[in-house]
Amino acid sequence: MKYNVLGRTGLKVSAIAYAVYGVHGPYEGLSRRDLAELVKEAWSLGINFYITAPVYGMEALEALRRGLGEDIEEAVVGVLVGYKRGGGQSFEPEFLTSSLEEACEALGKCPVDLAIIHDPGLEVLRNRALYEAMRGLVEDELASHLAVSISQDPDALLAAREALRHDEVEALRFVYNVLEQEPGATIAREAREKGRGIIVAMPHAGGLMLGETPSSWENMEPYYAGGKRMRGWYRSALVLYKFMEKTLREELATLLEANTPAQLALRFIYSSIPVDTIEVAARTKEKLRELVEASEAPLLSKEEVEKLRQIYEKGRSPGASMS
Repeated sequence: MKYNVLGRTGLKVSAIAYAVYGVHGPYEGLSRRDLAELVKEAWSLGINFYITAPVYGMEALEALRRGLGEDIEEAVVGVLVGYKRGGGQSFEPEFLTSSLEEACEALGKCPVDLAIIHDPGLEVLRNRALYEAMRGLVEDELASHLAVSISQDPDALLAAREALRHDEVEALRFVYNVLEQEPGATIAREAREKGRGIIVAMPHAGGLMLGETPSSWENMEPYYAGGKRMRGWYRSALVLYKFMEKTLREELATLLEANTPAQLALRFIYSSIPVDTIEVAARTKEKLRELVEASEAPLLSKEEVEKLRQIYEKGRSPGASMS
């Protein structure tokens, strides 16, 4: 496993971070014991960075604690705060504090290594009160370092630029994948120029490139759409994915023969932008091993990356067709 320093935090994190959800959404059908076993497997594979959230449910926090055991003190734990369990968001100091206190108690670890403000949106990021609240989390010894997660909405680039203006923000978490190359590529470049840590989320475009297409769009889109994308995004992304896969088989067949779609998705990210860690979701030990293998593979060539970018742009054009 490769490790990188996460920007200004100084935290040494694995090139893959494991997302620990509850027994719903991507991990629906698993038990709490299954989740803990997956965390244990991730640790054995060299993954030392874990991202979870109180809004994911107590079973997520408990699985992380149970899976890591005493090793949780050595692990790097990031906790997303800002979403309410009953729906909606709050970035008031009292709510952020109570969320982290809950996480600390459930995890048996305080302070957590990284508090990540969860998709605050442009207007919230323009409010100085948010950064005062963030500083309070460190002063109260609930978190050692601070980051902001950027929602995948029309204001994502402006939101990222606003966050980067503030010294409290030591790292950014944002969406970037082969099916959503902008504004993620621009955010990554500007974050690196400012010395911030880079956490890529949704690397498999909501599961599309994991080879686990759900049977029901209506039930799964709220989980897999991610952030604040427009309804219907998942269906249009599938069309783009099928177009790109068909074109790849025609123009870069050897690349697909040497990688699963899930592995190619990670290798594209490592090869195309500056990145410290990629947050993955995997519901089996076999899938975890597959993803770790990709993180240890050589970078794609500049020609291969450029071809993937060209196919992406072609697939997004109005005249694109899968026929």
